[in-house]
Amino acid sequence: MSPRIDSKLAFLAISTFSLLTACGGGGAAAVMSSAEGKYVMPNSNVLAVIDLQKIASSKIFTDQIKPFIDSTPELKKEMDKGIADGGIDPFKDIKTVMISGDTDSNDKIGYVLTGASTLDSAKFIAKVKEKDKDAQLEAVGANSVFGSPKAEGFAEMKKAAGVDGSPAVKALWDSVDKSGAITVVVSLAGKKIAAQAPDPTLAKATAVMVSANITDGVSAKVSIRFASADDANALKAVADKQMQDPGFAMVSGFATVKVSVSGTDLVVDASMTKDQINSIVGMAKAFMPKAGPPPMPMPETPAAPGVAPAVPTPANP
Repeated sequence: MSPRIDSKLAFLAISTFSLLTACGGGGAAAVMSSAEGKYVMPNSNVLAVIDLQKIASSKIFTDQIKPFIDSTPELKKEMDKGIADGGIDPFKDIKTVMISGDTDSNDKIGYVLTGASTLDSAKFIAKVKEKDKDAQLEAVGANSVFGSPKAEGFAEMKKAAGVDGSPAVKALWDSVDKSGAITVVVSLAGKKIAAQAPDPTLAKATAVMVSANITDGVSAKVSIRFASADDANALKAVADKQMQDPGFAMVSGFATVKVSVSGTDLVVDASMTKDQINSIVGMAKAFMPKAGPPPMPMPETPAAPGVAPAVPTPANP
């Protein structure tokens, strides 16, 4: 699949993550759709489900995020382009997005889009294949689609092994809080991503679990699992020291962050109130380009009498 098609299919998930860097808790427990439960990439070490309907119906989205996008030309342009290219509005036509795969292989990443009644899976696939006839995706009933950017990953997903076919994430998925709008589990054991951690203690982590949501505020619970409580406490000591840094005072003005240890897990609870989000949106607006007519061209200054107009210096060959 071409990079262009990759970006359009990823738009459904990326647009959500880019809008919400943190969100947890509240609402009815999330349950995988039949398509999601079936088409988990075999031997995955990452599994994520994003509930776009919960996000789209939240007060923060309707009162703050959506108006901010609509009033910001560059963001509105990108959102409209994504909708036009994919032929769907992710916050209206998609219920959930599931992503699964192997973080060590770009060829083994897959997705499932569970649509609302307004999503016609056949029309969506046809729209995508107008741009790339080799797009690797397939309908699951009238309103859902599964696929992968690569043929190898698509072939793996068609095995329909379900979450039982990914033992590395099954236990994590069964234990994580799935009541929020975003649920993510990542098994790090033996994976390159763990070795790339910026802190040596963090590199010892064996798993990460995230439960996140957005309502009239946003909050998230991130659990980083270690083989021993000593490692969890060592990382907490690092975090505690960083939180004493004067620079952290600025962060604490926009979010509440608490770090604790539970068993062998380092637990980070973060939340933002409506007022804190209003402050961030206000600051972001101040730095975004304003809509309006283009500036008037400045007239050229005439040359003084008797002085020949300047001739541009040709560029060096």
